[in-house]
Amino acid sequence: MSSSEAVPGPEVVIEFLRGRSSWRELPEEIDLPDELWRQMNELWQRSIAHIDTGCVAEWGGVLVLDERDDLKLVGITEGTRERVQLKIVASEHFVGSFHTHPYADGTTGIAFSGADIADAINNGERISIVQSGQDVYMLVRTDQTPSHVDRALVKRRHEELYWEYLGQGMSDQKAVYYADLDLCMEYRLAMYVGRVFEPLWEAYRP
Repeated sequence: MSSSEAVPGPEVVIEFLRGRSSWRELPEEIDLPDELWRQMNELWQRSIAHIDTGCVAEWGGVLVLDERDDLKLVGITEGTRERVQLKIVASEHFVGSFHTHPYADGTTGIAFSGADIADAINNGERISIVQSGQDVYMLVRTDQTPSHVDRALVKRRHEELYWEYLGQGMSDQKAVYYADLDLCMEYRLAMYVGRVFEPLWEAYRP
């Protein structure tokens, strides 16, 4: 997309989530609703509210579409420093999830874990978003993504790839990111990346 072209608004994402358009029709750059950005960043701030004492916690929520086609974050939940257990709200139109990745040492820019990717697939999420500092990563389910994967296998494969990339001299952030991309290729997921409050750009699509 050229610099002179406006980035499509969140409506293109809503159309996809409602099943009115294909993932193939998603543009190279997409934006999310302002209120969702605000909610996500608020949960990030909660995650690191006590980092000065060495305490952090993942926060997350379930992404749903309401009757007005507004993309909302509901079921806000606090987890531990390693994970957050989200509850799908059956009465709402479930489309995905969001959670944070804080670290007590201040590390940011960490994308999805193998468990995150497996859970996104197995839970039937159309999109899955993680925020770590100002960095945001989003998985998009495609019609080529399997309906179920072996969670333990995906976790093990991600860890193997992560250590392989670390061995090549990559940072933690890049090692996780490239392990994610490899699993996206394997499980036919699209991936968008960017910064909070800014459009996300396509890093990979099958």
